[in-house]
Amino acid sequence: MIKVSFKKKIYAIPTRWSELNQIQFMGVSEAMERFESGNCDFEEFKIMTTVAILQLNTKRMRPTDALYENLFRISEKLDFPYTIEEKHDSREVSLRVILDRQILPQIYDYQGYEFSCRNGMAETSMSAERYVDAISLMQLYSKKRSDIVLDRLTAVLYAGSPYGIDSVKSVNAGEIPHRLKIAVYYNFRGILEWIKRLPKYDILYNGTGSGNTAGSPMGLEGSIYTLAKSGYGSYNDICNVNLFTYLDLLLDQSIESVRTLKGAGLKPTEIAEKMHLHPEQIMNLL
Repeated sequence: MIKVSFKKKIYAIPTRWSELNQIQFMGVSEAMERFESGNCDFEEFKIMTTVAILQLNTKRMRPTDALYENLFRISEKLDFPYTIEEKHDSREVSLRVILDRQILPQIYDYQGYEFSCRNGMAETSMSAERYVDAISLMQLYSKKRSDIVLDRLTAVLYAGSPYGIDSVKSVNAGEIPHRLKIAVYYNFRGILEWIKRLPKYDILYNGTGSGNTAGSPMGLEGSIYTLAKSGYGSYNDICNVNLFTYLDLLLDQSIESVRTLKGAGLKPTEIAEKMHLHPEQIMNLL
């Protein structure tokens, strides 16, 4: 946190995602949605983010040059939601959401999935099947920005236990305000980014293939079938295992595949090409 003075009041300003409260996160999520949907430019996004974090009611404030100048100066200190890559003739802005907790544990009577990190240990109630379903919908919404897809994603993430078709159908996502559902999307996306950065799962998420980015490392639903076919349990059993158990199974299967290919006489570069990994990752496993 940093402290800034604005309109004769001292504000404690978050400088990382973990310091945002629920209201601030919802406001920042709205700003990110507008920016990624192309409904505002980068400078407007920064102002909207600042307003959200300060929790200002701009409808009650008289717009002046001095007001926007002050907001702009504060916005320069709030760079945790994005990264900027400077190029020869342009710059590329990417939003960066990294969260180690479920910020919206409950919406109305709907209890969401649990996710928290305490003393360096992550815990979650999310099952492999819910994770796979949610990943697919999250990726689709990122591309299409469809309200129907967003409703479905919210229903999947806030369906009761045991998770399944019936529990998903029981969630009336249409009654949930759009701004809440946007926050649900970015919360889940941020948690996935946090998991992706765990060194343990490097080969699952940071390979060379497009399927390795922020999604199910082995092709969404197909990965559960593959694990079942390889003898890790029945399809239903694997659907119901905890998310981190599921990732551990994928990791174990990937390591076994690398060693099998090594035993067949393939070189590390050949194994890397077959498994869509980097040669250095293969060498670390061998």
